[in-house]
Amino acid sequence: MIIKAIEVIQLCGFVVVVVASDNNQINAKAFEELCGGEGNMLGGIPNPNFPQYRIFFIFDTVHILKCIRNNWLNQKDSAQTFVFPRPVPTYSGKSSSVANSSYLMPPNSVHFSCLSTDNYPNFDSRASTVSELSGIVFVSSTNLQPGRASVGRLKVQYNSERQALLKEAPGLKHKVLNPSSLERQNVSLVLGIFNDKTVEALLSTSDHGAKDTAEFIRVIISWWKIMNIKSSNKGVRLRDDLSLPFCDVDDDRLRFLQEFVHWLEIWNRDKVGCLTKPTFRALLHSTKTMHNLIIYVKNSLHFDYFLPGKVQTDNLERRFGLYRQLCGASYHVSVAQVLEAEKKLRVSSLFSIRSSKHGIINIRHVFEGEDEKTDLNFKLDHLVREY
Repeated sequence: MIIKAIEVIQLCGFVVVVVASDNNQINAKAFEELCGGEGNMLGGIPNPNFPQYRIFFIFDTVHILKCIRNNWLNQKDSAQTFVFPRPVPTYSGKSSSVANSSYLMPPNSVHFSCLSTDNYPNFDSRASTVSELSGIVFVSSTNLQPGRASVGRLKVQYNSERQALLKEAPGLKHKVLNPSSLERQNVSLVLGIFNDKTVEALLSTSDHGAKDTAEFIRVIISWWKIMNIKSSNKGVRLRDDLSLPFCDVDDDRLRFLQEFVHWLEIWNRDKVGCLTKPTFRALLHSTKTMHNLIIYVKNSLHFDYFLPGKVQTDNLERRFGLYRQLCGASYHVSVAQVLEAEKKLRVSSLFSIRSSKHGIINIRHVFEGEDEKTDLNFKLDHLVREY
């Protein structure tokens, strides 16, 4: 069915590069059958209509982020603890501190590195190993104590400033740390935990458990910032190098993704305080595939830049949400209702502001997500200054 849908779309004049889906069991099984089976999933397959191109299959990163949070909350110990390996992958702007030659090697450590610093690993190869990593130094040693990231420590932080007028971690709220089944679907509550302010609040304490928790959250935040770049202006607006668009295959963030992949593989060896099998599979596969996809669109498709956040199902889910709202907030809508709702949404695109510098700014952006709204405000500010 997926291949048939791809062929129909390409008959309309498009070329499919990426297929994205959430980590639902049925979707995951379909991806496994298309990409080589469980445990050997390839990042992509040859395009059935255009053999010179490839089609990549990726799990929705927003859904994965929610799964990471849910796995953390579902830990069985009283403090709800993740036990993660060290060192953790880091991004310092120019080169990873894990790959830095000045990194202090503990005695009796196992040191993995690669002689070449020019080639990136082929994650599609089933035979790829740690030694294929380019420019990466990863340490595995019994002398490095594993980190312990605890939800209980986040609750301590929340309780300590619950009545305070000014809070160091304003994202930590009761429903963020104790969400209901319905609230677990809200990504804004997930970002209350995976937040730079939460990290800084935990690091300001002298508690060792708080620092471990901050270290883990920072890794996930770095991964999320890379995967959630939806606007070419985002990195400039936020003054964040991690949020800049990918313009070069020598970008150090690609090395971070490589380190992240092998950090996950080491973490998965543990059976306690780790991710569930479906979440681990989706996170590992999506990170590998995104790494290869960025290089593919730059080297083979010759894109000027690439925005990983565009490879998400948010726009599709938001569109169907608008269909339901325009049809009386009914969950089950007919084909006729969808067509009528689509006509209404298309009419809204006729109302626009034209700028010689920023092009056409459509009123339809009112229906879009937060990143698009912020980007619209950014453009409108500049538009006002023009006149």
